[in-house]
Parts: sequence; C-alpha cells; structure tokens
Amino acid sequence: MENSRYSDYEHQQIAEKEYDNYNIGNRIMINKEKDLVGYVSEIKNKLSGENTYIVTDIKLPDTPTTDHLAKVGHVTLLYQGSQDVWDWTLNNVPMAVRIHAPDFVPTRPTIQLRDAAKTLQETFDKYPNANISIYGHSLGDIY
Repeated sequence: MENSRYSDYEHQQIAEKEYDNYNIGNRIMINKEKDLVGYVSEIKNKLSGENTYIVTDIKLPDTPTTDHLAKVGHVTLLYQGSQDVWDWTLNNVPMAVRIHAPDFVPTRPTIQLRDAAKTLQETFDKYPNANISIYGHSLGDIY
C-alpha cells in the first residue's frame, strides 16, 4: 500500500512493528496480515542505541545492484524507542535537559541522534527514487 493511503490506525500498526523481531527479507504486514508494508532490507543496531528497520516496498536480493535500488519506490524507516536504562541514561536524559535548560547545556545532539540522522541520510542516498516514511517512538518522533 502507498503511504498516503494508510489510515491513522494503519499508521499506528506500522509504528508498532518497530518492536517486533525481524530478519533481512522478512515481510512486514498490517491489518491482520492482509496488507504488505514491505520487506526488511536493512537492520541497524548501533552501540549508540539506534535500532532501525529499513523496509522497502520490493524485496531486494542479498546483494542489490544500483539498478535494484533505483527500482525501490518507497522506504519505511522504523526507529525503535528507548529500550533500557542504559539507553535512557545516554540519550533521553541529555535530550530532556537540552530541551528544558538550553541556556545551561550544549545543544549538540546526542550520539544516537547523530546516528539516526546518518541512517536517514544514507537511506536518501541509497534509494534515490524512493519516497521515505519515518516511524518511531521517541527517536523516530524527533524527525
């Protein structure tokens, strides 16, 4: 389904998929497994706490060529939110302080935010013809 055709409830279902466990090539489905969102093409699990599924509207081969990547029409990024105390301590606390006391702390983004921005830029670069949708709780909501 094209992103603009999703209802609010379907957008919620997609966002909730960020916490499921997927492998490369798995299908992501909504509406009781009736509608395909896409295929997990990449998984980012970085030390900063960024955990992201990159989902494409077409299934890509194990080693896609630039021609394969150019055929992707839609990419969905599923950013997971904070999952443990470590993540909260390194990312959420500094962000909250920067939001609520910007005059007292540096306004530089956390490592996790920089990693997430890098993932987004890499996605734009890798899939030049794709529209991109971003979902997430916490980290994904920042975009």
